[in-house]
Amino acid sequence: MGIVGSSFFTLMAFAGIALALLNGIPMNMGAGINNDGRNILMLSRSARNRRLFIRSLQIIGELGHGIQPKDMPKEWFSSELPTGGNDYFGIVSYISYISLLEDEGLWNEACIAYEQLNNVKPKLPLLFSLETASEHILTELLTQNRQDIVEKLWTKQAEKYTTSNYKYSPCKLAALYAIELLHNKNEKKALQLYEELQRRKDMFYLPGETAMALSISHQIRAVHIKQIRQR
Repeated sequence: MGIVGSSFFTLMAFAGIALALLNGIPMNMGAGINNDGRNILMLSRSARNRRLFIRSLQIIGELGHGIQPKDMPKEWFSSELPTGGNDYFGIVSYISYISLLEDEGLWNEACIAYEQLNNVKPKLPLLFSLETASEHILTELLTQNRQDIVEKLWTKQAEKYTTSNYKYSPCKLAALYAIELLHNKNEKKALQLYEELQRRKDMFYLPGETAMALSISHQIRAVHIKQIRQR
């Protein structure tokens, strides 16, 4: 589910968001984004970071060709937990690993992985927390469905971030569909989101992620039908 998020952060690794005059100076620009100088410094100092970065680029390339995570080489995904909120490349790699778990339908394992990610010290930068919030909620809704956990994760800030960015991410759209259908019990709104996912499926940037989101939407629907029958 966080695969487009990890793709975003990987590409941002060399996307300089600071002024050109500052971009060569190693800096953390806040919210979890490093500038080019800091990313190059981190890569030059660590063979492990270089390996994780290359793997992330390989994953993005395959997603662009319509390949889902579950069909990629398993060695590309690392279950190694980031050393902390300042472990930029470790976080990106771990988000990709969680997406593999989700794509394989291992929802309990994915939910636990999100909980472990959120408990790293120092804590995750804000942008990473916002990027993974809706996906974490999805795993919760498809497993234990603890309402207090969902409410804790679904802050106004997380909701605003997700609703502002779902048009670029089919997995965020699928997560919103799950929130409306399984948490808010708003079938009308959920149907609108599902239809939007179907309508936009050929417009997203990464076909592999789109295929994953469509598969997940079917699983969400199946859980909803099961809940109705159990009432």
